[in-house]
Amino acid sequence: MRKSLWCFLIATLFCTNTFGQEALFIPNEGQWNEAFTHKMPLKYGALFFQDNSIQFVLKDAAQIEDLHSHDMHEAGLSHHESDLNFHVLNMEFLGASEDIAVGKDLAGFKHNYFLGDNPDAWRSGVEPARGLTYQSLYPNALLEFRTQDGQLKYDWHLSDPRALVNIQWRYNGATSVEVHPEGHLIVHTSVGQFYESNPISWGWKNGERIDFGSWYELYNGQISFGVESIAYTLDSLVI
Repeated sequence: MRKSLWCFLIATLFCTNTFGQEALFIPNEGQWNEAFTHKMPLKYGALFFQDNSIQFVLKDAAQIEDLHSHDMHEAGLSHHESDLNFHVLNMEFLGASEDIAVGKDLAGFKHNYFLGDNPDAWRSGVEPARGLTYQSLYPNALLEFRTQDGQLKYDWHLSDPRALVNIQWRYNGATSVEVHPEGHLIVHTSVGQFYESNPISWGWKNGERIDFGSWYELYNGQISFGVESIAYTLDSLVI
């Protein structure tokens, strides 16, 4: 039996690059007090990977660009973080076990963090990763995050196609969530929107690749995947 894989692309309307640099998953080795295992800085915010959820902290991109366009610093002016508009929401995996995300594909360089006045909280030699894996949120399912062409992607690896029925999530704190008529999932916030692109799926049967349809299902804010019935007859899956 081949290992199964479901792949889903999160194509966001905010850039995943930090000041033009490569987007990376930075492990929290104690340099931050908050309860998350990895942080991904964004141009307009950040993602925080927790045990069974992901926190999105998004800034108002239009507001920031407008402030920059007025050359505030050149005029001797500045703005404080408290003056900016934010929106915080959580992508919660419903019914999932607590699982510690593990970095993969290490970047090959390290960062030093000397934050605050307490030397005990300073950390050096922190190595970012280009990928992140949750290995046991659900039985027979592995979740992998990575970046590609400036976008954040996530893949579900399913060793048993029946594990699909367990995978459900909700965007707590979103202004609204909808499935677009063309099939992608749109998440609205007070500072803009981002979306998850249409899922693409295939599987294996006796060594032969078989493609099948898949889509998002949304009910009372709870999101899951729908698939053609043939998916459950395959040895393994890829989306």
